[in-house]
Amino acid sequence: FTLLGHLVSRAATGTPAHRIILFTALCGSLAVLNTFLVGFLWTGRKRIAVLSALTLAFSYHFWLYSLIPEVAALSAFFVSLLFLLVLTQRLRMLAFVLGLAVSHQYSILLCVPALAWFVYLTRRGRAWRISAREGLWMAAAFLLGLTPFLYLPIRAPQMPFMNAGLVNSLDRFIAHITRRSYGT
Repeated sequence: FTLLGHLVSRAATGTPAHRIILFTALCGSLAVLNTFLVGFLWTGRKRIAVLSALTLAFSYHFWLYSLIPEVAALSAFFVSLLFLLVLTQRLRMLAFVLGLAVSHQYSILLCVPALAWFVYLTRRGRAWRISAREGLWMAAAFLLGLTPFLYLPIRAPQMPFMNAGLVNSLDRFIAHITRRSYGT
């Protein structure tokens, strides 16, 4: 969120705070759009898809966190995009986006069992097993999605104003990734 927020604050017009709020609202809007697409692709019924998208859009906490600069709207976008990618059978892209989502917020990992079950349900009629070659491509895509973590040790030696635990050694990098200092 911080990296994307920095890019958005430099790219658009208006004050930086206004730009980041617009970015958060955009993430929330895209999550609603993805929810509509998931509902439509899964059921084939436009009314159910609209109802599911509107239910998300007007739920209190989703609305609240789509209007303030917070990580929740981007997380909702990632979760909705992951389920959309399962339905469209884009498994390599799914692995890449999962890596990006995990580098954004670790709690996305809690969606992995549901995603795996969703993959099983959507591929049930066909051979649902993934070949070793496809598994390697998916693992590479997932690792590529984790590349935002590489920014930490690159930027930390420059001593930025906000420094996430001074990630200037391998031990501190691993501590940051495993959240050792947070106790989780």
